[in-house]
Amino acid sequence: MSRLIGEELRARGVLERHALADALVEQRRVGGQLGRILLARGAVTRRALYDGLAAVWSLRFVDLVATPPDDELMAIADADEMLWNR
Repeated sequence: MSRLIGEELRARGVLERHALADALVEQRRVGGQLGRILLARGAVTRRALYDGLAAVWSLRFVDLVATPPDDELMAIADADEMLWNR
């Protein structure tokens, strides 16, 4: 059974209980995605959120800034094709 993102971030130790509670109150009040609310409040870093989302979705996170794609591959790749035919 997968966790909710708030539970995952708490389990990873990157989100304080009070910050999650406050963000959930705001989410109920105004709507929106919890991750965006947490980022806007400075409660988590983007990297922590991305790592948490990858875990919740059972995906591997790849930081394309830290590990850029191969230049030769990118030279022959069609961006539109990659985006629409994943």
